Amino acid sequence: MNNILGLLTSKFRIKVLKNYIFLCTSLAVIFCGLSFYFEVYVIRYALLFTLLFCLISYLLLKRKPGLSRFIFLCNYIISVFLCAIFFGKSAGFEIFYTFFYFILFVLFSFRKEKTHLYSFIFIATLFWFILIKIDFTYFEDTGISALDAKRIIYPIAYLGNFTLILINLIYFSYKNSKLKKIENESKNNALALLKLKTIFLNGINEEIRQPLNSIIGLTHILKENAPRDDQQKNIKSLNLSGKNLLELLNNVLNLNELESSRVKLRTVTVDLKELLTNIIDIHKTKCIDKNITLTLSIDDTFPELQLDKLRYTQVLNNLISNAIKFTHKGSICVQITQKEIANNTIIFTTQVTDTGIGIPRDSLNMIWDKFTQATESTSKLYGGTGLGLPIVKNIVESMGGEIMIESELNRGTKFYFDITTKLKNISFKKETEAQTTPKLSGKRILVTDDNKINILVCKQILEKENIIVEESYNGFEALEAVRKTDLDLVLMDLNMPVMSGNESIKEIRKFNKTIPIIIITASNNINLDDFKEDDVSDFIFKPFNPEDLLKTIKKVFN
Repeated sequence: MNNILGLLTSKFRIKVLKNYIFLCTSLAVIFCGLSFYFEVYVIRYALLFTLLFCLISYLLLKRKPGLSRFIFLCNYIISVFLCAIFFGKSAGFEIFYTFFYFILFVLFSFRKEKTHLYSFIFIATLFWFILIKIDFTYFEDTGISALDAKRIIYPIAYLGNFTLILINLIYFSYKNSKLKKIENESKNNALALLKLKTIFLNGINEEIRQPLNSIIGLTHILKENAPRDDQQKNIKSLNLSGKNLLELLNNVLNLNELESSRVKLRTVTVDLKELLTNIIDIHKTKCIDKNITLTLSIDDTFPELQLDKLRYTQVLNNLISNAIKFTHKGSICVQITQKEIANNTIIFTTQVTDTGIGIPRDSLNMIWDKFTQATESTSKLYGGTGLGLPIVKNIVESMGGEIMIESELNRGTKFYFDITTKLKNISFKKETEAQTTPKLSGKRILVTDDNKINILVCKQILEKENIIVEESYNGFEALEAVRKTDLDLVLMDLNMPVMSGNESIKEIRKFNKTIPIIIITASNNINLDDFKEDDVSDFIFKPFNPEDLLKTIKKVFN
């Protein structure tokens, strides 16, 4: 019976059915009274049966709502059919069938119970055709004249039907408007919470990156200052912990940016082999510790191309970190292959293959869900937030690709995806090839930051290259330093007291159009294009590797 009828699980629909039962009971009582008035005593038995089945429907309503609905609808069809015969064609009692169609759409979920809906409409239509066929005269003598039917029954049937439909339409319009209001309020609350979350994460982003920059920078300085053997292990652990925390922070912020649909690709010219070599070097220490090999396969003649360097690096870092985590022996291989080059456009494949534990076939789709890992034991044994792969998927899709996976349990896993992008301009390539590596020794650089530890880190990194370092702790001090001192370059933080970095840069450009300015920021939402009018040379994100800082400075001097 459950398969045929289905169950009314909605409290709202149960309430509606309850109201219909009371309504039909009231109508049955009214027409029972009319049968006595017109002395049509035969119909009272039909109406008494209607009352009985209405009572049965009501009693079954809470325990078996599906059966209650079935009994009510059958009872309604038969009651209207019999009353239409007894009162005759002139009474227009069949008008109640119009209301019945409305009841059907209310009591059945159109999407879930199309079969039930069509079945009951068919039955009701069939009864209506029977009335036409027998010309409402199955019972020869009902005792009701055509005039009485037109004068009393017809107006009651017509006005009753009209009133019921009108009340229902008003009621459902009211319910819909109320639900719409609740929906809009919920939507506005959700948007407000999303905005609040974004503000919070953007704020905490800068607050966390500042100390992280100090941790990673100071551990680099400690490592360069010939530490004792017993100190090296501690410095290495500290540096690794800082980088792991940075990776977690980047994943959380990336997730927030991808969810809020604020993804903007920032393409720059990239030497892919150089970029991948640097990425491999970052992860090699972990592989050596686990006694596994990490290799890169890329053609030496691979052309330079236009790519969102930051996002592509995040994808590779997540995939390689994931491979290292789940590989205990064997190897990990990063392979880049050209698929097609035409009309200054290249299609290339990125592939990361490991010989790790693999992923069960039934869990392959699950790994793309946020905060989810392949199995519960995976989370317990290997840790992790379950954010890495969902973020990889989102970034690859934002770059116009689709990440694929092949995996075999205890044999390994392969992730791969294609990216289509523009090649680097050839004339620009020839120009840069002719450039020589600039000497930094003797250069005078102004470091501006309101955090003294960040200045200390930059200062020690730069002084190792025999660079003369000037210091300023807000935008106004930087402005005065540029006025009074012969500087070669300015490293400018943006978020500072007294005068922000943005304001300071604009003021500097009013009297000095040539001095190179590099922005050092903890915000990952800036774009070099936003500073075109201020002629900013480049920007570096905190926390940064000392090598990246020096490389960026050399590039700017070129």
